[in-house]
Amino acid sequence: MARWLVAGYAIVSSDYEGLGTPGAHPYMALTSAARTILDSVRATRHHFPLSAKTVIVGQSQGAHAAFGAGLIQPRYAPDVNVRAVVATGLPGEGGFAPLDDDRDNGIARARPIDPATIRNPVRRLDMTRFDPWFVVLLNYFPSYAQVVPGFDPAQWLTADGMAMLADLDRGCASSRVAALFKDRPTPDHMLKADPSVLESAVSRYRRYPTPRFTMPIFVGIGRRDEFTAPELSFNVARAACSAGSQVTVRFYTKGTHSGTVVPSLTDAMPFVGAAMAGQPLPGDCHGLAWPGRD
Repeated sequence: MARWLVAGYAIVSSDYEGLGTPGAHPYMALTSAARTILDSVRATRHHFPLSAKTVIVGQSQGAHAAFGAGLIQPRYAPDVNVRAVVATGLPGEGGFAPLDDDRDNGIARARPIDPATIRNPVRRLDMTRFDPWFVVLLNYFPSYAQVVPGFDPAQWLTADGMAMLADLDRGCASSRVAALFKDRPTPDHMLKADPSVLESAVSRYRRYPTPRFTMPIFVGIGRRDEFTAPELSFNVARAACSAGSQVTVRFYTKGTHSGTVVPSLTDAMPFVGAAMAGQPLPGDCHGLAWPGRD
């Protein structure tokens, strides 16, 4: 019999609830991803003789899903005994919505905004050399259409970019993204202009609820993370501390986005073992400070 069930590792959900559905709202699919993980725990335990103790582990968007599962577990799945949450490559944000069960777990739905209010790009692209962030922005294009009135992707994408967007929509996104990383095109091959200004309009709708956890959480942050800004991952951890959560934070000097996973196991596995054994995990909230990028 297994000692515990690990659920949620590298779970990748759709970026947006109802993507492609008329009237859909572009916010990260925290609730649906979280429910999927908790339902998978229930289903797996129903068919296999596993311990009731569960730890939820996630990397990147899987970390987002794991965080959501930990947040909604007390209300959505009180029968699932989640002893800890472990997250690396955690997508972060600068602000948090109030925890409010009457508003779909506190995530405010987006309303159309005036393009004139879009200011301060979230992260500018280097258009002249391969920049991994443009691959992320390419996947975000459907959300811009739902937030910015009159948005036309052809105004931003070259013919090759439009073809890639169509491929991402109808085919296997993972293989298309892998091809981009293999070919390493410069963004100006796919884009007519830097769309990060559009991302600044959408990012306000990618909010976690107040990160108040009833179980201890572990956040591993790579200081060379090229996809999820380590400063914003730290923001989430600090907000969880402010909400009264028990948070263990570890920084990895040479950790890139995916390259943080293996080094973090040295710290995460003892953390999980202690949580499973019911040992106290006081966390690192007292004196928690941002060490800066490597």
